[in-house]
Amino acid sequence: MPIALIITNGKEHDSKFLIPLCRRLSSYRLKPDYVIADKGYDSEDLVGFIARKLGALASIPIRAKHKQNKTNLEYKSKGRTDDKKIYRKRTSVERTFSYLKNKFNLGKEKTRGITNFLVNVFLSSICLLLESFRGWRIKYL
Repeated sequence: MPIALIITNGKEHDSKFLIPLCRRLSSYRLKPDYVIADKGYDSEDLVGFIARKLGALASIPIRAKHKQNKTNLEYKSKGRTDDKKIYRKRTSVERTFSYLKNKFNLGKEKTRGITNFLVNVFLSSICLLLESFRGWRIKYL
């Protein structure tokens, strides 16, 4: 279930919005142990923010081009965990997004404006929440 979200025009990379989303976690008084993301989020700034400001470990794989430089590898590993069990939990988030997109046609509807799209996202999330609590299957929105 999404905790916080930011909707953009889709022309910016998602990694630019990781820090604002993590700041929302602290406003909700949530203290995560791990922040799980794919290699696209492999940045010293992001990993440093996760380690210093959130007090969490980043479960972000190091990109192959950084692995080639062995001297930098130890420095890049600070603030990270390489536990595969934790990283595999990322698939549940990806499956949730895929389910919302397929079941409720998110991203395919012809709505105008960010506000209307945001309403569709919230309604889809509410339906997902109802389905998970009650075991219902909602056929149409």
